[in-house]
Amino acid sequence: MSLRWLLTLAIAGACSAVSSAGHAAEPLGSLSLNEAVARSLNQNPALEAESAQLRTAQARAERGGPRPPLVVGGDFENVAGTGELGGMQSAETTLRLSRVIELGGKRSARQALGAAEVARQRFAGDVARLDIASRTTARFIEVVADQQRLEFAQERVALAERTRDEVARWVAAARNPESDLHAAEIAMTDAPLELEQAEHELAAARLILATQWQ
Repeated sequence: MSLRWLLTLAIAGACSAVSSAGHAAEPLGSLSLNEAVARSLNQNPALEAESAQLRTAQARAERGGPRPPLVVGGDFENVAGTGELGGMQSAETTLRLSRVIELGGKRSARQALGAAEVARQRFAGDVARLDIASRTTARFIEVVADQQRLEFAQERVALAERTRDEVARWVAAARNPESDLHAAEIAMTDAPLELEQAEHELAAARLILATQWQ
């Protein structure tokens, strides 16, 4: 099974899981899981680096791989002159640049090596994309979960307030003890703290998700 197929299956499975969460499936405004994964695959800095390395390998392969090295040589003339022409100061120098001649199937071997390097880099890019997509999916699901926890915390705040008001009426009517009102007031105090924590956790999860494409 190819890495690209695994990537498709992973995203499809995650979409199914997130869709079961109903309206919470879009944790960043109108951003869906597919859009989040697509954005991370298009903008993640690590994948941009992988793409650059692949382009370099492809360009090198198209040129037939690294060419034989240049050899620098030179000739010196009139070194043994006399009088004003004596010594190295009046020597005439000819600089030569030459390239090592390839023998046998060395060029074919270089081309095969270039093709193998392109294949290796392409595979590394596929692995990196699968990793990025998997992490984006996991972080997206975490945002969805935190968003649901926030909604539950909001409901608890509203419920605690209604409960406190109802208990207060019963206590005022002498149908419940004062201790019930005290407990309801404690619950009404704790609920906003849980709501605040849920808000912080959701904000942090959203930031972590956004790092996938920043």
